[in-house]
Amino acid sequence: MKAPTAVLAAVAAVLLAGAAATGCGSDEDDPGRADDRPSTGPSAADAESPSEPAATDAESPSEPAAEPAPGPTTQPAPDPAPEPTPALPPAADGSDTDACRDGTCEVRVEPGTEIPFDALDEVATVTGVTGGTVSLEWNGPGRSGTSSATTGVVVGHNGVLMVVTAVEEGAAVLSFSS
Repeated sequence: MKAPTAVLAAVAAVLLAGAAATGCGSDEDDPGRADDRPSTGPSAADAESPSEPAATDAESPSEPAAEPAPGPTTQPAPDPAPEPTPALPPAADGSDTDACRDGTCEVRVEPGTEIPFDALDEVATVTGVTGGTVSLEWNGPGRSGTSSATTGVVVGHNGVLMVVTAVEEGAAVLSFSS
C-alpha cells in the first residue's frame, strides 16, 4: 500500500496534467470556443485518470452484450419427505403371542393377530388398529365380546387387563396382565 502523501502527489499530478492539456483559462479567454458544443469524446485528462478505466469492446454501447451460455436447467426442489411416524417401542415379548397364554405378556400386534389366553379358554383377535384405537374381538366356548382402547387406557375382560402401550397406524403394543 502506498503512503498517503504518495497517493496525494499522484492525484495532484494527474489533475495538473489534465489542466495543462485542456488549457488553464476560462472559456471567456478563448473567443473562438463555443460554449454550447457538446463534448465529442473523452478528454486527455479522462484517458489518464487512474480512477476510471478505459471502456473495452464488451462495454461499448454500439455492440450488443454477449448472451450468457445456457447452463444446466434447474429443477424445483422436491417436497421434503413427510415426517416419519414414530416407531413403536419394542414389546417385551416381541410378536410372540404364545407368551400371553398365561395371561401376562407385552406384544406387538396388527389387524388379524390372534392372542391365545389358556386361563380364559379364549382367543382375542385384533380387528383394527386405526386412528389411535386398537379394537379386539374375544371368542371362547359359548361366549364372545369386543373391546377397544387408546394409548394408556386400561380395559378389563374376564379378569384379564389390557393396556394399550403405544399405537401407530396399523400396529400397536399391548400389555396384558391377569
